[in-house]
Amino acid sequence: MIPVVTATGDNFPLRNTILFIASNVVLLSIVIGTIALPLAVKGEDEEKKNILNILFVKKTLEGTLEELKRT
Repeated sequence: MIPVVTATGDNFPLRNTILFIASNVVLLSIVIGTIALPLAVKGEDEEKKNILNILFVKKTLEGTLEELKRT
């Protein structure tokens, strides 16, 4: 919390400017996190799904082969 006055009773220097900058940083962080970040990660998300699907199929086939070898 930023004080309104200093210990000597003078107004805190640049208090309004500090509050303005801090509030803008918070708002920009929210906007970037909710709008820009998902757009930037969208392409990577599809690649991850494809890789996970391939790994799932590979594990399934390996398990099936092991079962067939046992019988």
